[in-house]
Amino acid sequence: AQTTLGISTFIKTLIDDADAGTAQTTLGISTFIKTLIDDASATVALATLGISSGTWTATLTNIVNVDASSWSGGNYEIFGTRCHCWGRLTIDPTAAANTTTQVGVSLPVASNLSSSVHLSGLLTSNLNQRSGTIAADTTNDRATLSFNSEVTTNGTYYFDFWYTII
Repeated sequence: AQTTLGISTFIKTLIDDADAGTAQTTLGISTFIKTLIDDASATVALATLGISSGTWTATLTNIVNVDASSWSGGNYEIFGTRCHCWGRLTIDPTAAANTTTQVGVSLPVASNLSSSVHLSGLLTSNLNQRSGTIAADTTNDRATLSFNSEVTTNGTYYFDFWYTII
């Protein structure tokens, strides 16, 4: 009947395969993709792919020109060995007049940041402040938020950075 219907030899082989695993092999599906297909849920499939997410409460370190800082909240997503982080915090600079201001932020997943290329991002504020950069602190394995303070008012700062998990 299969020949009468014009079904190819390849499709006949698929039809005759004893189970889904054998059919997947016949189709050339890799073991990795078979694992994804067999995962019990989307959560398990995401874990198989190395994708996860969450929130974290960072430890802040006032480095330069900071009277006080406090954590408002942070989120992260992990894609294999890359981690994307975003959130907000408040910073109360000590001096204005274009003064360098820095706060250290612990990472949600530990990493050995041995090079400046392992972490980078941007910082903005709701105040009349300049935007800033976020760079790898290779000595303390954390992010350093840096901007030049124009005012001494406590303000909310929004951050977004990526780093490599090493």
